Amino acid sequence: MRLDPRFVWRGHLKGLTRHPAPDRPDLVARVVLYGGPLVVFITSAALGAKLRQPTGLMAGSALLAGTLLAAFGQLATMRSRLTDRPGVRQVALDALDETVAHVLMAVYAAIATAAVLGVATAFSAGAVTGWGASAALATGSWLLALVLLIVPRLYQAYTYAFAVRDEMSGYVGSTPASRQD
Repeated sequence: MRLDPRFVWRGHLKGLTRHPAPDRPDLVARVVLYGGPLVVFITSAALGAKLRQPTGLMAGSALLAGTLLAAFGQLATMRSRLTDRPGVRQVALDALDETVAHVLMAVYAAIATAAVLGVATAFSAGAVTGWGASAALATGSWLLALVLLIVPRLYQAYTYAFAVRDEMSGYVGSTPASRQD
């Protein structure tokens, strides 16, 4: 149980549903998140991709994993404080819960990218080519897609949780009176 990532995976997939119908998967998000890296892998393998300086990417991926774990701690603290606050709507807490699952999946993606680069670098003399370069580019593109998914969800959670006025929010109907949950 301690090393089982299925719970994070399930939370992540539950977040990739169409709101307000949580039983319908968001196919566009799933295709972008998982089809995009597959296309990157196949294309980079076909083109013979070569990473000349893989150590910088490996360090950056490892650093991003740590940063994402710190973000998880901040989100958990924010949720705890919002839970204790009267008048906070469930939709704000749901947005935070979904974001947490995506952040933790991004941690897995960052670790996978760093691990692939570490193994590929160990078996190469400098530049990483072949399967190592393709796998690193694929996991890196998965990480990028996850981060691009997380940012709007964080913003939505923020605007919902703190009832940001429509005049200041990028979301139309972000104030409690004008929201349609």
